[in-house]
Amino acid sequence: MNDKRDIQATLTRQRHALRMRLDAIRRDFATGRSADAEDQAQERENDDALGEIQRETERELALVERSLSRLDQGLYGRCESCGEGIPAERLAALPYAIHCIHCAEGETHAH
Repeated sequence: MNDKRDIQATLTRQRHALRMRLDAIRRDFATGRSADAEDQAQERENDDALGEIQRETERELALVERSLSRLDQGLYGRCESCGEGIPAERLAALPYAIHCIHCAEGETHAH
């Protein structure tokens, strides 16, 4: 996936899929809830899980958008933190990676 068009196509497909997922989540949240107390308890648990999925999807979408922007700027494949190249294996597994493994691990430990 070294060709800019291939990368852009992959990221664009991911962006579309993530937007579709967010639309589905929003539609689910917009549906009415049961009047039954037992059902409401289960629905609250489901809403909590769905909210977490929504937050993760929004985070992933933001990374995809950033990666598309970096691709346009000629910065795709360079770590946003240290400027070093991101290994092709990492980009193949995670096309919207904006950090090398070293910097990504540092961010994970910082949170």
